[in-house]
Amino acid sequence: MSDYGDDDDYQFEYSDQEEEIPQEDDITVTVENKYYNSKGFVQSKEYKEALQGFQDILEIEKTNPNVQEWGCKATKQIVKLSFRTQQYEVMLDYYK
Repeated sequence: MSDYGDDDDYQFEYSDQEEEIPQEDDITVTVENKYYNSKGFVQSKEYKEALQGFQDILEIEKTNPNVQEWGCKATKQIVKLSFRTQQYEVMLDYYK
């Protein structure tokens, strides 16, 4: 029978210094959160807020090419949302 309280099996090194996350990782996390928050707005039928969130992602993408994947996903969601809300002109603009 193993002893789960045995401290000899695990050794951790603790540091008082926080590791700094590179700024581009912060932007990626922010954009990813904004994307999923916007999808949540779609599910709760708050379409105006969702559309604004997806558009914000596209604005961020213009200056941060590292979030291109999220820009593509946001564009797809804008097209789907525009179709759902019968804003066909907007849909076609983003589809291009």
